[in-house]
Amino acid sequence: MNGQLHIGKLKYDNPELMSLDQATGWMKDLLDELNEPITTGSVLFSQSPPFIKFKGEAIKKQNPKYGDIVFFTGELNSRFIANCAKSGEPMLDEIDLEVAAVFISEDSRDKNTLNDEVDLFVDGADYDLYFYTLQKIDFCSVLREYIFLNKNPYPIQKEGNS
Repeated sequence: MNGQLHIGKLKYDNPELMSLDQATGWMKDLLDELNEPITTGSVLFSQSPPFIKFKGEAIKKQNPKYGDIVFFTGELNSRFIANCAKSGEPMLDEIDLEVAAVFISEDSRDKNTLNDEVDLFVDGADYDLYFYTLQKIDFCSVLREYIFLNKNPYPIQKEGNS
């Protein structure tokens, strides 16, 4: 898996369970992108090394208005290297996120005039809205967006955590 999945591989109303971490190539790339380069000092992170993991599912459903839709939900957790905004020293930061996304086809987006929408209320809940092209869903882009929209841009090292 390269972070993309052809929706034809999903069966209707049958959850495709996912358990991914940095052993998956594209997840390792996300972790590498998330880790800031260490610019000063020397820190050993052997006690709590950086990691990234996602545990969730993808479910394809038929929707009368939008056609084939895919729900992508789960938990995303990561511990990564950041530079303290106050001291500039490297530190570990963490992020824990609930992912709740839905994919619809680009054709359905155009047909339903959803060009300016960022979320969609469907099946009784609100989901972040994404689109698939050529029947391919890009999970990697969704997780990247969740990470970089939610990570603290100015992390501060807690006292006593050098």
